[in-house]
Amino acid sequence: CSDLVAMAIVGALGDMQDKGAKRELTGANESIVREAEELGVLMVTEDLVFFGRESRPMYKSISVTTEPYLPGLSGEDDAVISLLVKSGIALKEDDRWRTMGDLTVEEKQNVFAAVMQKLISDGYETAGMLELTGKVYTLVKEDRWTPLRDAREFATLLNACGRLGRQGVAVALCMGERGRTLQESMALVEDYRRATRQTIEKLLATPGAVNAYEHFTLIRGEGIVDEKMLGAVASILSASPVMKKDRPLFATALIDDVRVRVSGRLDGNHAKAMDLGRMMSEASSKVGGTGGGHDAAAGATITKKRLL
Repeated sequence: CSDLVAMAIVGALGDMQDKGAKRELTGANESIVREAEELGVLMVTEDLVFFGRESRPMYKSISVTTEPYLPGLSGEDDAVISLLVKSGIALKEDDRWRTMGDLTVEEKQNVFAAVMQKLISDGYETAGMLELTGKVYTLVKEDRWTPLRDAREFATLLNACGRLGRQGVAVALCMGERGRTLQESMALVEDYRRATRQTIEKLLATPGAVNAYEHFTLIRGEGIVDEKMLGAVASILSASPVMKKDRPLFATALIDDVRVRVSGRLDGNHAKAMDLGRMMSEASSKVGGTGGGHDAAAGATITKKRLL
């Protein structure tokens, strides 16, 4: 039962259901969280939500974070190291690289302030950067300094395995296999995140790929974005300071010569004002396609000739 409740939390986070204040699970998920805490398999705290907070050196944790995407820091190890050193943060303890989980409260505050100041000085909006702090779901039965201890990172491993066609590895992890299976999943997530980051960098550098309209932003990813990673790209860009937060973001990718996939994302604070899933369903049906989803994350498939 304790294994199942832990997987339920990983699944909810992987499905982007942490839309409550401070990125917390709400609704029916709250009872699952309470049960997991009572069973002693989960600890919920409020902390920095950088990727790999339990398993990676802190500089790498910042540089691989793409939700939200951090211009000038995501994918830039040297820039992050320089930022941390200037902030007076010790990168190592003896010969071991320190993780985000190792930092004191004051050090975490300094890291957050340094990242925010970097974005401000580079001219980016920082409203969405509040997502760098929030509820952290720690699976306390998993070993420290492994990617399975943080439930969000666990979900990311499973997602990468599925996106790269290695569903068997994901199932094995959920069934409790570790060792070589865990090492394989870690290699897969590195490949997937690298490909996603490179795709985003190419999109932002391609003239005409990012189109800001009065009521929405459209990312034209045909020929640039692999359809299998479209959802991840849309999620990352919607949380990026380079995008407006008060309007939906839609991203496109080719499925084949005839069909196009559209992925929509909307900031949780604005999802209450409009149902993105219903919007995508109704809009796609009017052009002979199909669509649907949640209020903040949705998708559709339409024919290529009906795209703007």
